[in-house]
Amino acid sequence: MKPTHRALLAKCLLIASATGCGLDSLEALEADDEQPLSADLDARSELYRDEEQDIVRIVGRVLGRRLDEISPAQTFAQLGASDLEVVEIVTRAEARFEIALSDQEIEETAGTEGSTKPISRSLTIGRLVSLVRRARTIKNLH
Repeated sequence: MKPTHRALLAKCLLIASATGCGLDSLEALEADDEQPLSADLDARSELYRDEEQDIVRIVGRVLGRRLDEISPAQTFAQLGASDLEVVEIVTRAEARFEIALSDQEIEETAGTEGSTKPISRSLTIGRLVSLVRRARTIKNLH
């Protein structure tokens, strides 16, 4: 496989895994290749391994919570965050990862688009991590 094709395929696999559309196995893709494609994917995915930990740290600092009190499944409201604190957390995450998240992306992810329901009641830490991963993947493709 040509190096340019290898890089493109690795990027596609990274996007698939970051967006939850992962492939079950790489064996079929690696069958005609001497060097496993999974090695390229592992190297690239190392860039994304710490988002959850970093976001949990940001949440802990903003809300004054210990890290062991914070779970990716929790909504920000369950942690006692106001919508203003959610904005601060998102802003810090954007700065930390050098990305930009639109209000629309956040509302769609939280399921509050076109609703008066506060984002803090619907947005979980895990969903914010997914948004960050997707934004970083798109940024690194350009």
